[in-house]
Amino acid sequence: MKRNCRERFETERNGLTIRGTRYGEAIEHKPAVILSHGFMADSSMCRKYAGLLAEMGYLAFIYDFCGGCLIGRSSAADMTGLRGIT
Repeated sequence: MKRNCRERFETERNGLTIRGTRYGEAIEHKPAVILSHGFMADSSMCRKYAGLLAEMGYLAFIYDFCGGCLIGRSSAADMTGLRGIT
């Protein structure tokens, strides 16, 4: 599996847009891993892990939390309490 097999995605929930990148070939019945960055980081912190997982045969998804990073591609939001995960 080539590490450069990736595609950007976006989805909307409660009026906020979540943007990220899928690593690996999207085929049916493939195990998947969702990698989440820490507070005030962004999805770029997870790129290397996502690439390695794709090489191992997984689909790997990385994304920017809405409001959970200084510079992110997802919508900005108030990231207090459980807001970012509900």
